[in-house]
Amino acid sequence: MSLYGGVTGCVSDYNATRVVSPYASNSTYVDWRDRNVVGPVENQGSCGSCVPFCVSGTVETNHAITTGEYYNGSAGYLLECMDCPSEWGFYNPCTYRCDGGWSSFTLKYAQAYGVPTESDYPYSSDNRSGIANSCADNGSMEKPINSMVGDGRVYACRSVSQCRDALQKGVVTFSFYVESWFYSYNSGIIPKDSCAQNESTNHCVYAIGYGTTSTGATYVIVKNSWGSNWGDAGYFKMEISDEYSQGVCGSYRNNWLSDHDWVN
Repeated sequence: MSLYGGVTGCVSDYNATRVVSPYASNSTYVDWRDRNVVGPVENQGSCGSCVPFCVSGTVETNHAITTGEYYNGSAGYLLECMDCPSEWGFYNPCTYRCDGGWSSFTLKYAQAYGVPTESDYPYSSDNRSGIANSCADNGSMEKPINSMVGDGRVYACRSVSQCRDALQKGVVTFSFYVESWFYSYNSGIIPKDSCAQNESTNHCVYAIGYGTTSTGATYVIVKNSWGSNWGDAGYFKMEISDEYSQGVCGSYRNNWLSDHDWVN
């Protein structure tokens, strides 16, 4: 499994008209799977394509929340076809295909240009083997998934209160630093003191909710892209805390509005 990430916890502004109601601001438990807007767990294979998966998952769910239409977004398209315009900034190219990418730019690209469905642009066996081929879209492919709603701004999840507020409105990208013990995770809540407080990230996933422990601590419910046989049916739970300036496992590290953190 290759681990490559991008910015941490991003969600767009949800002031626009929406079909699926947000969770209440005093919610102690949020899980967007209960609203039937989260797709199946997928497997990136040996390609370092966690960013296309975390972004396609984030955008497809937030599109469903906004429009009531769920499409399984194509991570393969974002992997093979995305190229950022030069005017977007210094960090170009903004993707290295199977060798990493920027979740901030990928979110921006998905909103600006849209994403096709997985059925129209499937993640291939070559992709799972670590190969990114030339883009197979000649420009005519329909790209129905482009709703990040609101005014298009993206906000960081860099504190417990910010994360809870964001997750009440939709799902968020979530980058953190994976240590060796994470591979063998299978259930339970990863405690806040389980890893070094890293100043970098190496894996991008997306949070689909949060919960509250009996002691009042907050944990996020996170969807990985390593298949349903990994972890808790493809998911994990991680405590978040404001005790560490960079967040638990570096999960507060990056904010795309001011700080792009390339990881490889």
